[in-house]
Amino acid sequence: MQPMEVKLTPEWERRLTNALQTLTITEKRVADYVTAHRDRVEGMSIVEIADVTQVSQATVVRFCHRIGYKGLKDFKIALALASKPHASNTYLDDSVGDSSDTASVLRDTIRRYIACLQDTAMIGNEQAFEAAVSAIIRAEKLDIYGVGGSVSSVNLARHMLMKVGIRANECTNYQSQQVSVATLEKNDVVLVVTNMGESHELLSVVPMAKARGAIVICVTCRQQSRIAQISDIVLVAAIGLLPDTLSAPRVGINVMLDALCHGIRRQVLKM
Repeated sequence: MQPMEVKLTPEWERRLTNALQTLTITEKRVADYVTAHRDRVEGMSIVEIADVTQVSQATVVRFCHRIGYKGLKDFKIALALASKPHASNTYLDDSVGDSSDTASVLRDTIRRYIACLQDTAMIGNEQAFEAAVSAIIRAEKLDIYGVGGSVSSVNLARHMLMKVGIRANECTNYQSQQVSVATLEKNDVVLVVTNMGESHELLSVVPMAKARGAIVICVTCRQQSRIAQISDIVLVAAIGLLPDTLSAPRVGINVMLDALCHGIRRQVLKM
């Protein structure tokens, strides 16, 4: 099978997609125009964009802020960069598993991982991330909860935390989690690692941890899951391109945990 070129979605498009539900009606007018006339927008002034979309100049600026840019100039730079040929474009088969070519399967799997990581980077986790780092640094006790497929991520998190001087306990079954809950005190931290956020075991122990005064940090791929909704701080990773991907969701979660440890290390070095 002749490989096809698969271009990664530009960063500005990913940001726009993630922010789309938060845009006002007038901001969506700007979004629609930008999407349909991206090449034209690069050479337009804020006055021209406001005029053609029939919104105020302030709305154009707010639109840029909503999708993570400092202003129109910053946004137009992103558009210009996205329009140029990029050396990182990857040549891959359009599907995985349909070809007997092992190399094609390898390349497509890597493409899924890259897309998952890029999507994770575009999610607005900044405030929650800072809060999580601060809570862990201040905590007297840190326990990490996870069951099933998340156990490997729990192990990874504990190992990385040890490297930055943070002692953590792995609680990967209901019994160990109950013991943990019984010893928690106010401002201790429970780091919950859960892909879908609907584990029955975790749903039973997380409320008990909160009742003890612990701060619950949830790392998950589903922001609207029941565990995420009852957590104090939620860090969201992208779930990956396709629902049948074997491990792409874990990639986003593991990178989020890795980043958390790096953030802790940086703050500790400043102290």
